Amino acid sequence: STNTTEDAEQDEAVTFPDDLYKQASKASAEDKLGFTVQVLEEVVVLFEADHSSASWQVSTVENFLNIVTRQAEGLRSCIGSHLHNNKNKKLHMYFKRLSHHV
Repeated sequence: STNTTEDAEQDEAVTFPDDLYKQASKASAEDKLGFTVQVLEEVVVLFEADHSSASWQVSTVENFLNIVTRQAEGLRSCIGSHLHNNKNKKLHMYFKRLSHHV
């Protein structure tokens, strides 16, 4: 069998992106909000994926997702639309890699 880059990525541990959070902590208030909105939205995508093998109760996950979605929407209303459309690609890739391990 041949190993692809994607296979190798799935086998690697997904380390917490400290550098991205450090950058965000030094950003403007509006950029911090944009970063936080993206984190919340990425968490929603992560938990919306099919995790039928997980032992989570569906209602618990749905309630969690509703709360996180409301928080993201509330924060999104505080930032300009230009920031909401300006996603952090590295943060997105972190959550994409993380989704392979959940």
